[in-house]
Order: sequence, then C-alpha cells, then structure tokens
Amino acid sequence: MKKVISLLLGLTMLLYCSIPAFATDSEIAENPLTVSDPAPPTQQEPPAAPVTVSTLDELKTAIAAAPNVAIIYIDNCIMISDETVSTEKIITLARADGYAGDLISLGSNGGISGFTFYDTRDFSNTIIVGVDAENAMIERCIFSGNENALTWFICVCGSASVVNCYFADGGFAIQNTDIGTVTVRDCTVVGVSLPDGESPVLNNGTMTMEHTNVYQNTSGVLNNGNLTVNGCEIADNISTGGVDIDNRGTLSISADTADRGFYKTDTGEEVTLPLSEYSDPTMFLCLTEEQAKEYFAPPTTPDEEPTPTPEPTPEPDVEEPTTTPEPTPEPEPTPEPSEDDNYTPPSRPSRPSRPAQPTTEKEPVTEQDAAPVFACGDAVIDVSRSVALQGYGDGLLHLEDYLTRGQMATIIYRLLDDDTLEKYDTAESVFSDVPKDSWCCRYVSTIANAGIVAGVGNGNFSPNSRLTWAHILTVLTRFVTAQDYALQSIRYDGWALKSVKTAVALGWIEDTANFNPNAPITRGEFTDLVNGVLALYQTI
Repeated sequence: MKKVISLLLGLTMLLYCSIPAFATDSEIAENPLTVSDPAPPTQQEPPAAPVTVSTLDELKTAIAAAPNVAIIYIDNCIMISDETVSTEKIITLARADGYAGDLISLGSNGGISGFTFYDTRDFSNTIIVGVDAENAMIERCIFSGNENALTWFICVCGSASVVNCYFADGGFAIQNTDIGTVTVRDCTVVGVSLPDGESPVLNNGTMTMEHTNVYQNTSGVLNNGNLTVNGCEIADNISTGGVDIDNRGTLSISADTADRGFYKTDTGEEVTLPLSEYSDPTMFLCLTEEQAKEYFAPPTTPDEEPTPTPEPTPEPDVEEPTTTPEPTPEPEPTPEPSEDDNYTPPSRPSRPSRPAQPTTEKEPVTEQDAAPVFACGDAVIDVSRSVALQGYGDGLLHLEDYLTRGQMATIIYRLLDDDTLEKYDTAESVFSDVPKDSWCCRYVSTIANAGIVAGVGNGNFSPNSRLTWAHILTVLTRFVTAQDYALQSIRYDGWALKSVKTAVALGWIEDTANFNPNAPITRGEFTDLVNGVLALYQTI
C-alpha cells in the first residue's frame, strides 16, 4: 500500500535523499492571500552517510551522532534488557541489505521508544521487535512493512506493554503467542494489507486492548486465547471479506463502543454489552444500527421491485427530446439527507479515515461586518486567507506526508495579518538548530517572537520533527478562548486534553471514537483542518 508507506516515511526519505522540498516564493506571489508551501532552502546540508550497526553500543552511538532525521540500518539482532533505548529525533531503524533476522530483541525490563521501523526487504516471516522475557515496553513507535513480504512487527513470547504505537501496511501488527501476555494501549492499526484476509492482530495468549483503534485493514482481530477489549474502536475491517473480531477463544468487551454495537456475522444478532468471558466461536462486525440494517438486509430481486416499469434515470438530460412523446414522469421525491454524508450502503459500513471537518453554509458577506478576532495575544490570524498547498515542485501535493514543525511555522506565518508581521517579523535566528540561512528561519523566529510557539528545549526548535493532532490543536487553540466539553467518544486524558475539548466544543473536530490525538497529522489533514477552522471565523 504505497499511500500508507508514503504517509509514514515520505518526508524522512525525502530529506535523506536531499530532494528539493518546497515551492518557490514566485508561486506564492501570484496569490498573496493564499498560503502555499515553504520556499526551497538556499543551501542544503549534504545527507548523512548511511550507518549500519550490529550491537547495542553501536546503535546508541549512531543515535547520538545522528541528525534530526536519519536512517540507521541493522545487520544483527540487538538485545536490550534492563533499560529503554529512546529518541526524540526522527530516526528510522531498517533492515540492512541481506539480513533476514530480528532487528530488536527485548529481554527482561527492556524497552524501545520513539523510533520508526520500516522493513524494505522481501524476506517473509521476519520479526522487527521480538519479546522473549518479562516486562518489556514498546512505546511511541511507528511500524510500516512491505507489500511483498510478511513481517511480524511485534512478536511476544513473554509479557509486554505496547503503548501509543502506530502500525500500517504489509505486516502483522502484534502476534501474541500462547505463552504471551500483552497490554495494548492507545495504539492505532490502520490500512494493513495482508493476504487471504488475515488479521493484523493475533492473540493466542492473554491480551488486553485499551483505547486502541483497529480499522480499515484486511481483517481486524483474531482471538485464539483470552482477549479483553475496553474502550476500543475495532471497525470497518471488511473490505476484503474480513471481520472486526474473529473469536475462537474467550472474549470480553466493555459497553464503551460509542454509537456502535457488535453483531454476529452469521445471524445479524446484536450481542448485549458488556460481554464477559464469551467463549463461543463467533465472528463479529462493529456497526451502527443504521449500518447493521443495511448490511444484514436481505437482497432484493426484480420480482420484489415496487413497480414493474424501469426506474427513471437519476439525472435525466431534459434538453434532449425523445423521438416518441411520452408523458412527463412524476418527479422523484428528494431523498432525506443522511446523518453521515459519507455513508455508502449496503456493501460495507462506511467510516471516516480522519475526523470529519465541520461544514458551514456561508451567507452573503456585508462590508459593514468585521471579521471575528482570531488572536494569540496580539498576534492575529487573517481569517480571510486560506491554505492551498502547491507541492514540492514535482507535480505532487504530497498530502499524505507528515507535517513538520518547520512547515507548520511557515503556514502559520503566512496566515498572520499585516499588523502582526509589522510588529514581530524577524529574520534573525532564535534557535540554535534553525540558523539564519535556513529556509524556515524567518517563519520560525517570527511566530516564536510573537509567542505562538516555543522550542523543544535546550535552545532548539526541531524544525524537521513530525507533529501530531495534539500538537496542532494546542497551537490553534491558543488563538481562541479555552472551552470545556464533556467528551463522549474520544478517549484521551493526555497533556493536550484541554485543547482537544476546546476544538470539539468549537466544532473544529468531531467527538468520535476513531480520533487519536497522538496520531501524526499529514499535510492534507492539516490543510483541511485549518481551512475548516478559518471558514468558521470568516465574516458572515
């Protein structure tokens, strides 16, 4: 699945290969009220030489010496016990050419945190992170595989906690063996394509899943052991004939499923939640009531049609006369609007891949109306502007690439009104990792000078680091008054909770269970979000 691979590593590989990344200022000048991509850097640092490591000490040394964005190749299994190896940089750990073994093996109390794992090789039945002992921890990691090979991203033969991780494309996310005990919390498994409709989450031991999303995969979760599901969104995993949960062991599900329920695929019966220690072999789909009615509705036959005459064309060409006069048909009644405009019955239940953006019906603008103030302190965004990505100069918009801190700063800068720029605009370097000749220095320094953003510590800004939805909502909600909101479906209690509540209260995002504030935000998602927010604040 090239789209998902691009989403995970497009920007990292782009910077590593030293491809020019941004549009020119001349493109921006054509429409001064349209925010486009940042201009290309006047100078580019040469990419770091590829590094291959074989031992834990070599890995630590390579991490310390790596720039903010780097790839480190591994050609021998690295054992980690009694410590956690972590990074705040964007570092991808990849399989070295010709190596088919495990990349990381976690022993007792071993952990790995903050890395992207990408398996580019065509070796099948390989393992990225193996757990062979007790109390292992995998957190804040991203896993992406290869369509041409079957990879086990995480294989547990001991006990492990998998927290705040993201799994996508060509590989089994988590395999828990019959002796394993796994807790999966605040994770996302999306877009995993496996042959024969296999499930990306396989439990043969004991597994507890909490506040985890498993959706839009070839299938969902296969349970052969003891599985407990609390506050999870496991849905829309049927595109290739799969199911959301295939239970062949003992299953417990909490009643926390938002507006969805679990239905038996063979009978269409909805099970009563909470479900405790359910042990009958059953396949389940997680559907809304409306989706269930459509999905399990018996197929109609021509004899069951209400009228024997053919249905009129939905959009007749009234300007083209017919050769034989016919009476004017009665116009069909306009169908009632669905609550979910993206719903497509009945072949499969629909589900948004990202939080739906608010839509507003604009009324005529009068010159006497003044635009509401959208301000962070005295730094004001001109809500009459909008974001329109121009791409990287290669004819592509790269909407699925991750948004970086430098790109975010550039777009916010170009949304600021003239008075704000007159007061705060500066080309001087404010952060040690954003020198004066950097392509984003002016944008980063200006919005920092205006008090909109701060660095990451130690005088750094980390312009190439990716951003999450939580980061972006935190920045945007600084321009409005904080709001309180009792979240019903979003399961999140992290550092950005106040910003998430404000965004929901103001209609920027929807309170849906599939929204994960810790998920990375893409360029396309950021564009849709900002333009939706600006539309709410434009003069009406």
